[in-house]
Amino acid sequence: MKLPNSLKDIKVKQYQTIAPLLSDLNLDTWIKIMSILSGKTTEQIEDIDTGVFKKYRKQLQFLLADKPQFVKKYLWINGSLYKGTNNADDLNTSQYVAIKTFLSQGSPVEQLHNIAPCCYKKLTFKGWKYNGDDHVKLSEAFLNKPTSDVLPLVFFCFRVLYNSTIDSEAYLEAQKVIANRMEEIHQLILDESFLSTGVGTPQ
Repeated sequence: MKLPNSLKDIKVKQYQTIAPLLSDLNLDTWIKIMSILSGKTTEQIEDIDTGVFKKYRKQLQFLLADKPQFVKKYLWINGSLYKGTNNADDLNTSQYVAIKTFLSQGSPVEQLHNIAPCCYKKLTFKGWKYNGDDHVKLSEAFLNKPTSDVLPLVFFCFRVLYNSTIDSEAYLEAQKVIANRMEEIHQLILDESFLSTGVGTPQ
């Protein structure tokens, strides 16, 4: 039975199927994972000798490792060259909005094939351009790309968006606290002024 040795050997659509199983690994989930990655039925996997099964399970331990950090910046997709955006400042507004929209519809892994097209710009006669109109064709193409090509850049973009959201929320919360504190100080000044002038008190 042939099983992958790295994320390079696993297509995005396969990874999206097995990813939810990785959070609760037991004999049944390992059988399902091996079935998905090998194309064999679960019954065929169950017939494997215990020693061989352990060997296959050890081979798939790379699935439990940290997400790959190496970003593959250039990809050929549908005959065109695309460049990944691995600098937060290079994400334009359309990309940013599209990524946030897809993240609101599911986890980064579930939306891997949808987020990936938002992270790449196509080489055109006018330079590197992002075109949301190509999204459907690109998302279908990304389903068959090696996970190792797609996952690092998508998770980079996810972290950028997550951190920017956290920063924005922290900033807004800080501004709110400051405004409330200034209001309290302003009220204290008014109260102090009120008492010092004796307004409303017997003369």
